[in-house]
Amino acid sequence: MTATRDNRMCFLRENDRVNSGEDSYVTHYELISESYITGGLYDESALFGGNIEMRMLGESPYIKGLNVYRLTIRHPRPNNGAIEDTNASRDGYFSDEGPQGELMGLFSLFLNSRFYLTSVIHEELCHLSPYKFHFQPCSKNVAGFLFNEDKNFNHIAPKFSLIENFPGQYHQKFYFSIRFYSRALRLISIDKDVAYLNLVNAIETLLDYVDLGDEFERAEVEIREKIEKASFEASVQSELVAYLKQRKKGHKFLVFLKKYSSTSSPLFNNAPGKEHIYISYANFESHLKKIYQARSAYVHAGEPFHISSDSSRDWHLDGSLGQTWDQRQWEGSPLPRFFWFASLVRECLMNFLEEKAQLTI
Repeated sequence: MTATRDNRMCFLRENDRVNSGEDSYVTHYELISESYITGGLYDESALFGGNIEMRMLGESPYIKGLNVYRLTIRHPRPNNGAIEDTNASRDGYFSDEGPQGELMGLFSLFLNSRFYLTSVIHEELCHLSPYKFHFQPCSKNVAGFLFNEDKNFNHIAPKFSLIENFPGQYHQKFYFSIRFYSRALRLISIDKDVAYLNLVNAIETLLDYVDLGDEFERAEVEIREKIEKASFEASVQSELVAYLKQRKKGHKFLVFLKKYSSTSSPLFNNAPGKEHIYISYANFESHLKKIYQARSAYVHAGEPFHISSDSSRDWHLDGSLGQTWDQRQWEGSPLPRFFWFASLVRECLMNFLEEKAQLTI
């Protein structure tokens, strides 16, 4: 009889092993962030019976304006180098960043912040292993949410109960999604095009869980049958099927973001006469289509993203109906500013997590 595979995140499986009495050791991961986060997950408020802690140590002595945090994880000790779970398969869970990467991604999502791993201290504060990282300061005009002053570790402790109740079948894709999201935040000031693409990827990763309904599926089958019956060459048929799949994926992208965003979200400004600078729920879908079309042009044709410029104003879009740059003209408004799209992606990821976690409560 085959054992049931545990496809939950690595840090949850490790926590179970530690709690079962396996020999364990402590590793300290030092992180930096421009976010100032009060409170702490330690002592009575530590996560998972004290096996995971997170606290601020103070200002960074190396980079002005950054704060240093310490993530402490109690890991089960490897058994003479043996592989933890021999019940592996092609569809099993894996994390290329380990438990600390999973937790950094979750902290980024829950706290709307970005973290950089600077060093790892094994066992009893010895064996320091420094890590290289690429940090570039980010303006408040680009992503003001990084600098919000109401961030507190104590406020996010309940969110980890969502992860505990999150069905294992979603963990792999959700890990990939928060991995893309957290990387997008770290790339804001390094490469905004790649950062924007990572936000799209954070949603694309979860599109397998979108149900388009029977009517859409029937229409797709009919189109596929017509393609097969047509006297096209095999290569042309393959291209048409690939195009159909891409169209379906783009539609799922719209459906996912519409489903998991809220009509009452502060991301939408429904004031009449301001559609050229703000996104309302009424014109929401048209901007999502632009984003996904721009993603396809970037990936398949090498076209850069045409993103609204950064500004101290709270506008979602550049206030214009077109632009000229060198010898190129653009009609209509450019893509939404980074802060708006990043905030939308975060809202949808949180709502997806909450919905699926409720299924097991």
